[in-house]
Parts: sequence; C-alpha cells; structure tokens
Amino acid sequence: MNDPFSDAAPQARFARIALCGLAGSGRAWTALRIAQGLGGPITMIDTEQGRARQYGEEVAFRHAEVSDFHPEGLLDLLAHAAHQGTSTLIVHSWSSYWSGHGGILEQVEDAKIHRPKEPPWAKAGQYETTMHDALRGFPGHVIFTLKVKTDWVQDPEDPSRSMKVGLKPEQRDGWDYMMDLVADVETDASGRRLIVTASQVPGIDADTVHDGAGEDFGAEVRVALEKGTLLPSAMDYRNEAYDPGITADRLREMRGEVTRRHLSGAAVLDHRGNRGTLGELLDYLAGLRADIEKREARARQQERDREDAIASGAGY
Repeated sequence: MNDPFSDAAPQARFARIALCGLAGSGRAWTALRIAQGLGGPITMIDTEQGRARQYGEEVAFRHAEVSDFHPEGLLDLLAHAAHQGTSTLIVHSWSSYWSGHGGILEQVEDAKIHRPKEPPWAKAGQYETTMHDALRGFPGHVIFTLKVKTDWVQDPEDPSRSMKVGLKPEQRDGWDYMMDLVADVETDASGRRLIVTASQVPGIDADTVHDGAGEDFGAEVRVALEKGTLLPSAMDYRNEAYDPGITADRLREMRGEVTRRHLSGAAVLDHRGNRGTLGELLDYLAGLRADIEKREARARQQERDREDAIASGAGY
C-alpha cells in the first residue's frame, strides 16, 4: 500500500471571506474595496435590487442583478463567472439564498406543501450541499456579504434612547466553517471599520479592528494565502479535459484528484455552454474518450490483420 501521508508544506489557496453587517453598514462597498486588493477581474452577484451599481464609477466590476434566489440559479452564475475569468467573486448578499424568495427556507416550506410524505429538508438539504460545494470549488476568491438580524435595545449611555444592535447573520448555523475570515462591518460618525471575529489567515488575528479596511486589507489577505504551491483550479482541470490529446486514463486520474481536493462540485460550463459540475464533466468525457480509444484500437487491429493477410498471400 502506498504511504497516504506526505510532509506538510504551505499550499496557496483562494480566499473565502464573509462580511456581516446591518443595513447601511457598507458591506457592498467594503467587499469591492477588499476585492481590489485581492486583484484581478471582479464580478458581483447582487441580490439587493442592483444598488451596488452606483459604485461602478469608482471600482471596475461586472454585475448581475438577481431577484430569485433558488440555489440552482446561483450555480448558473458561478459557472458563467468562472468561465469569464473572474478572479474575485462577490455574493451580495448570501443571506438571500437562505431566507429570500426561492432560497433554502422557502424550499423547505414548499416541500411541506407539495411533498408532505417527504422529509421537508430532504431536497432543500441537497440544494444547500450542492451550493456549498460549488462555492468551495469556485476557481477564485469569494467574498460573501451577510445581512444581520437586528433588535432595538436601550442605549446604556442614555436610557431615554434606543439603539439598533446586530444579533446574528441570516444564514444557517455552521456557515462560518467554510470561511478563511469572518468580519463585522461597522460604520458610524467616526468612519468605517472591520472587526475580525474569526480568521484562518496567517497574520490576521481574530478580535482585531481594521479602520477603513479596503484595498490594503485585501492585499494583505492575498499575500498571506498565496504562499506555497497553487494547485490547479477547477477551470484548469476543465480546460485540460478538453485538450484534443487527452486520454481516458488522464481524465480518470483528474477525476481522482478533484475528488480528493473537494472540487467535484465546482460549477462549470461544457463546450456547449451547459452548466454541470466538474465531477460530472470529467466522468462524461472519460467515458467518451474511452469509447473513442476502443474504436481506434479496433481499427488499428483490423488494419494490422489486413496487412498480415496481404503479406501472407491470403489477400490474393
């Protein structure tokens, strides 16, 4: 048996960043500024009535306004963004795919009405897992913004006043485990700041405050995460799979690699522009290439048999 272990070494990776905040806290603007520091073309999926377009004169980015938040629609957008060479994707707001129209919670309620004999989370859970796999496998940085549930409490400094406070992000419990960095965005009269609440980014600690966090903060994250070897992305595998000289063995080898690296669920487009997962695409192309190789092998054998027959005089 081959040794399954190897010496640990740094491995470069794409960032997964979550920015949580109240309405008007500046989540979209902060995400765009951080994206500038992460580098490369920026694409935003905007679930907030397209309001982020107003920043187009200050930051160059591609934009898609979305009003239905079924997870399958998000997969289509992820596949197209990857195909277009997006370096940093912003999902503003990811909360919409949880509690918005067509989102996970609505899928659960729909199942209760239309599929009463089926556990209500059965299909919704599949959608959620597929969405998470696609987001993890996206071949670039991803910044998620999340809405925060709010409540009004008495101002401790002035009991005659009430103040709005954030309670928790609108998303399923445990969502933060897929993030490299989670931060709260706050804006008041003194300015805008980022309060890091969880971090797996070397050099950026939890419970740290970053005033006016923007391009420099994004660059700091990028530098920290690009140390080490950058392995092929989902798009690298997808493009190699369409190499005219690719073999079935190599396609099967790639399938094993993407499974081990948790990239099987990455959303990609095939040569016809149809969306699927990277794992599905590799399985299909491996089967197709294997059939072609078998036909070619039979044709070569028939040609050898014909030549042997001619050489032995059987062809006369």
